[in-house]
Amino acid sequence: MCCSLRRLSTLAQKRSEQVDEAIYHALFYIHFNYMSSKWLVDVSILAMDIAGIFFLSVVVLLAGFGLVAALRAYLNHRRNRKAFNYNPWG
Repeated sequence: MCCSLRRLSTLAQKRSEQVDEAIYHALFYIHFNYMSSKWLVDVSILAMDIAGIFFLSVVVLLAGFGLVAALRAYLNHRRNRKAFNYNPWG
């Protein structure tokens, strides 16, 4: 039983090393065959630019909605105060 467990652990370790080596070779291949090409870098930069512009436009749009809501609340408050002769000090 002991020998079979030891043999299984060495086989698992060898298999793990083979998987690590295969992943390393795949990453190496992807890096040198695709990331070194100019068009892929250009496309990825363009995609990041588009995503950044989209994100900023959403942020500006939400800020605009917040400002409009605050202005409407303030004007509504002023109108109600004038209508009911609002005096916070009684």
